[in-house]
Order: sequence, then C-alpha cells, then structure tokens
Amino acid sequence: MLSVDAKGVFPIAPTPFLADGAIDTASVDRMIDHYVAAGADGCTILGIMGEAPKLDQDEAIGFVARCVTRAPKLPFIVGVSAPGFAAMRALSHAAMAKGAAGVMIAPPPSLRTDGRCHAKFGRREDWKSQLRFRLRWQLATSGKLLLGRRGACGGM
Repeated sequence: MLSVDAKGVFPIAPTPFLADGAIDTASVDRMIDHYVAAGADGCTILGIMGEAPKLDQDEAIGFVARCVTRAPKLPFIVGVSAPGFAAMRALSHAAMAKGAAGVMIAPPPSLRTDGRCHAKFGRREDWKSQLRFRLRWQLATSGKLLLGRRGACGGM
C-alpha cells in the first residue's frame, strides 16, 4: 500500500484502445514494460487522460489487473473519480483487491475549496481504515486552481 513517503517518477499512463473501442492489451503490456525498463518508481493509471470514463467497471478493473500483473513490484495509483460515492467506493475496493497501491479522486467542480473537499471526503469513515487516497486538483476538469496540501494522503 502507498504511504506518504512515496517518491520518484510515477508516469501518467494512457489507456490504449483498438479501433473497435476495446482495450489494446498488447499495447498495455508494451507500455508497462517500457515504464519498468525506464526506471519508473510507480505508475498512475485511469487518471487524467480522459479515457477512464469510457470504461465500465469490469473494463477498468481488467485494466488495473493487467497492469499490476505485468509489473507486480511497481506501485500503481488508480484514478477512481465518479459522480457518486458508491461507484468510487466499488472501484476503489476492486482496484485495491487487484493489487493497486492507492487510489486518487478528482473532486467534483461543485466543491470550490480545500475545506469543502476535505469535509466531503474526510467524513467517509467506512473507507478510511481500508484505503489510501489522494485528492487530485486539475484545472482542466475541476475548474479550480487550488494548492494541494503536502501530505494530503489520508485513509479512505
């Protein structure tokens, strides 16, 4: 499991697709092999590249499982952002069960301040003892330009 001591290079991996919309598993394998050969310290998947919402839950979990199986010693951080807690919780637990080191969540645009985000996500006691998470600020999708807190990882 990821800790606040994690450091190094964690590339943001795209999800490669075939022309028919299926995940290109051969490209996934080559991509993960490349990150390992290049000396990546971890990898971020299903993150901010925009393709994660195109996957259903089974496809997302299959992608996580394929990546983790390909490089079991590489810590993977999985984007689990979704409109509601139930979907985020289900994907979070499934990703962790497949070997993810942690999950990340982009707060919805309606949460305009750090305090509101931490109040919303911090009260989820049912998640706190089981998962590590990072709230992710990205101007492109959240419409916010806020400074993240050092050590913003917390139990979820």
